Amino acid sequence: MGHIVCAVDCSGSIGQAELNQFAGEIMDLASIAKSKVTGVYHDTEVAHVQTWTQTDGPLKLTPHGGGGTDHCPTFDWIEKNAPDAVCVVAFTDMYSRFPDRCSRPTLWACTSDVDEVPFGRMVKIQ
Repeated sequence: MGHIVCAVDCSGSIGQAELNQFAGEIMDLASIAKSKVTGVYHDTEVAHVQTWTQTDGPLKLTPHGGGGTDHCPTFDWIEKNAPDAVCVVAFTDMYSRFPDRCSRPTLWACTSDVDEVPFGRMVKIQ
């Protein structure tokens, strides 16, 4: 499928249980799509970047950040640093500030009960 960028919300409202769930979803996505995945860890800024493929073994997400949440710097980072990305999957509880749009197809993998996303599509994860 190509290079997938995953925005990983590491704000204070996301705990290790959510990060473990995000890691499982990312591993499933990478194995189905047979893709390289770049994880962009963030709260109000990009705090860490990690590239992973299914041949790297189990993915463990370690929190980087822990403050509030702002997706704008993350999507700016993606635009500048991942020109080959075919899509973005944002793992979040949606308690954030958002950019107006993204030039790539975007899927919001959401842990909260929101009904709308700023752009793209949403899937709720439990």
